[in-house]
Amino acid sequence: KTMSLYKSLSNKRKCFHIFSNHQHQWIPRRHAPRFYSRSTSSEYPLYEPIEMKFTHSKPENPSQTPPLLMIHGLFGNKMNFMTLSNILTKQKGIETYCVDLRNHGASPHSDEMNFIAVRNDIKLFLKQRDIEECDVFGFSLGGRAVMSTLLDESMHKYFRRAIIGDIAPVKYKKWDIPETIDKMRRLDLNVSRREELSKNLMGLGIQDQMMRDFLLSNVKGGGRNEPFQWRINLEGIYRELQQISDFPVDPEAMQYKEEEAGLRVQPYDKPLLVVRGEESKLVDPVEHTPLFHKFFPQMKMIGYEKTGHWVHFQDGQRFANDVHKFLTEEQA
Repeated sequence: KTMSLYKSLSNKRKCFHIFSNHQHQWIPRRHAPRFYSRSTSSEYPLYEPIEMKFTHSKPENPSQTPPLLMIHGLFGNKMNFMTLSNILTKQKGIETYCVDLRNHGASPHSDEMNFIAVRNDIKLFLKQRDIEECDVFGFSLGGRAVMSTLLDESMHKYFRRAIIGDIAPVKYKKWDIPETIDKMRRLDLNVSRREELSKNLMGLGIQDQMMRDFLLSNVKGGGRNEPFQWRINLEGIYRELQQISDFPVDPEAMQYKEEEAGLRVQPYDKPLLVVRGEESKLVDPVEHTPLFHKFFPQMKMIGYEKTGHWVHFQDGQRFANDVHKFLTEEQA
C-alpha cells in the first residue's frame, strides 16, 4: 500500500532533501522515513487539511468590512500580528483572525509543507467558521500561500480583497533559508537560560539581534526540568524547502505545477495591494510588476522608505492605516 502511494506522487515530488552531517543530499522519497496523508477529496486535493490554531479579535464597534484573515511568514506564528490586530480591531473596527500555518506555532505538524496543502488548510478554516467572504493579508511565506490560493478559481468567492507583505510570486535565485535552518539545527538547546541560546545563535553567524529574537520565538520550554526544544517542525519544513522556495503556478502555462491537484488557475481580478520595504530586495517594482499584473490585474503597489522586510512591524501604525484605507475605499 505504501509503495503504491509513493508511485502515485508527481515526478516533481520523487526526491526529498535531508542533512547528512550538515551536508545537503537528495535521496529518493521512497527511502524517506515518512508517510503521506493523501486526500482523495476533490474539495481538498492531494493533501489532508489540518486545523490551524488561531486567535480571533472582534471589535466593539465593527466596520462594514468582512473579517480579515492574517497569515504569517516562515518561522513565524499568529502572535507576530498581535500588535497589528489590536490596532485594526480597536482603532479601525476590523474583525481579525490570525492563524498558525501547519508546522508553525501551535498548529499540528505534518510531513507535507507546500502551497496546495496550505490552500486546503485555509479552505477548511473558512468553512468550519462559516466565513463566506473575507479579506486576507499574507506576509512573506504567508503572502506566497495567499497568492497561490487566490489563483485557484474555486477560491475566488471567499476573498474580497487581498494584501501581500513584501514577497513576489517568483522563485528566488538567492535564498538564505537553507543556511538559516542549518544554523537552527546546529543550535545547542541543552542550556539553562534563554540568553545562552541567543549567544550560541550569534556564535553560529546570526549577528542581527532582531533576527535571533525572531528565530528563538520558536523555542519552547526552559522551565524547571523542562528542556528547551523547537516548537516548529524544523525537519519537516526543511524537507519541503524545494516546494516552498518555488511559486507553485507556472505563469506561462497558467496552471499549477502539481497538475494532479486538478485546480484551475484563473487571474484574481479583485483589488490586491502589495506593500514592499524599500530596503528589502524581495520585491522589485520593475522586474516583478508585469508578473503581478498577469496574476492580479487590479494590483497596486506601495513602498515604505527606510523599511526592510517586516513592513507590518517596522512601520506598524502606517501599515495599519494603509490596510484600513485599502479595505474601506470604494472600488473603481
